Amino acid sequence: MGSSGNATPPICPLCKQPPEILRRATDGSVTLQVSCERCGRFSISDQALADLTSENRYLLSAASRLWTGERRPLILTTNIRELVEQVPKFTVSDQLDALLQLVADRSPELGSASTFDSNRDYPLLVARNVGEATYFANGLAKRGFINTIGSRLAVTLEGWERLSAI
Repeated sequence: MGSSGNATPPICPLCKQPPEILRRATDGSVTLQVSCERCGRFSISDQALADLTSENRYLLSAASRLWTGERRPLILTTNIRELVEQVPKFTVSDQLDALLQLVADRSPELGSASTFDSNRDYPLLVARNVGEATYFANGLAKRGFINTIGSRLAVTLEGWERLSAI
């Protein structure tokens, strides 16, 4: 991250998008501290960076974004499997219900647009990418549970009824 005009911008090691913050830990450890709008806050060791695969990246992104501990998760080669196993094992139906609930939770009132953003929030669905989240949103729309207001999602009356049933 030099000052050269040709410097490659930093990317999040999990989602490959520009993070808000990417820096070396100041505690002397060989780790990166990452704050990413999509993946959340986490630290990752240099050794764990080498063990990232397309299959564990999206699961680690979900683990980090869903993290509820006081301290940011630390991703090490020795705990990648453990972190991945903590991620909910959603069925497609679970993912559809989770998306409907997230859109509802982020709606300020009935009939209003939600602040849910598929591009930013897909890890909360344990989706592999924004394309999967969009596919789920299209499925909910076809069922009449959500619609769009401008470019934002909104829960329909049928969607609110579905939520009260689950």
